[in-house]
Amino acid sequence: MLVRRRYRNGRFGPVKSDYSRRDVPLAPGMARRLWALRKQRKAKDDALVFGSDGEPLDRYAALRAVHAAGKKAGVPWVGLHRLRHTCASILFGRGMNVKQVQAWLGHHAASFTLDTYIHLISDELPDAGFFDEFSAEVEVGVRGLNAGQEGVEASR
Repeated sequence: MLVRRRYRNGRFGPVKSDYSRRDVPLAPGMARRLWALRKQRKAKDDALVFGSDGEPLDRYAALRAVHAAGKKAGVPWVGLHRLRHTCASILFGRGMNVKQVQAWLGHHAASFTLDTYIHLISDELPDAGFFDEFSAEVEVGVRGLNAGQEGVEASR
């Protein structure tokens, strides 16, 4: 999905910042469902988020729809901005790094993303056992270099 403009107060206009201009990946299944729904509702060419009449949804209509769905799902506190936080939580939970989440959400800086979502990142130190594996790999590499060096010295 290409984010190139925003719809606000019944009009299309520029996005908030250069960082808001971005490509947001959509899952293939989600993209197919959106295109099918768009076709079914005869959405206008410039509408991506659209109502049952095919017209673009303004943020208040979208908010009403999200609130109604949240209430039905038993999470009446849900809102549009909370969906962004949920997205960030899912992305971090799936192992995305701060730069990837920054780009996905359209933040101006990775530091802003980190400040906002630092609570989602584990602060527990990992088991240090991986250093044993690393040092064993380094030892094998050093032995290989030494063996190569001995061959060079023998040929002199």
